[in-house]
Amino acid sequence: MSRFAFCSIILLLVSCGAKKSGGRMADSAKSKTVPGKGDSTFITKVTHSELQVIKLQNDSLIEVTVKQGSIPDSISLTLDHHYQQLHVRIFQVKEKDSLVAVLHAPGEGRNLRFNQIQLPDGTLDGPFGHELHYAAKQNGDYTLILGKDNMADGSVKGPVVIYLTLK
Repeated sequence: MSRFAFCSIILLLVSCGAKKSGGRMADSAKSKTVPGKGDSTFITKVTHSELQVIKLQNDSLIEVTVKQGSIPDSISLTLDHHYQQLHVRIFQVKEKDSLVAVLHAPGEGRNLRFNQIQLPDGTLDGPFGHELHYAAKQNGDYTLILGKDNMADGSVKGPVVIYLTLK
């Protein structure tokens, strides 16, 4: 339940920031402690000044761009239509061994996965599932392509949280 609450708070914060700044995340916040029943919950949000969200192709493609040095703790979005795809572009990846991405799509009957990864040389690899572990041997821009798994039932619509790490 606490993971759902955390995702909901991040989704709300990201949504509000996108509306105020025309798609570019401009909020920044520091870690803070929120008192709970017996425990403390830590909410961490990094500066999103380099995270950009753009809707393209009559709303069928949502493109998120971020630079290697400014990747947030999580990327939270909402897919509003069954036909939408999501591309996450990581610019200027240099001297990293691996790219790790985890997809969290809360709700029942969801059908969303990492379909492919586009490497800096233009080649594609995939499909993947809800987790992607990939050797980032090439320097340059990587694109994660998320969408519906055509071999499964379910809906793409709903909230999406992507945890992204370069190691």
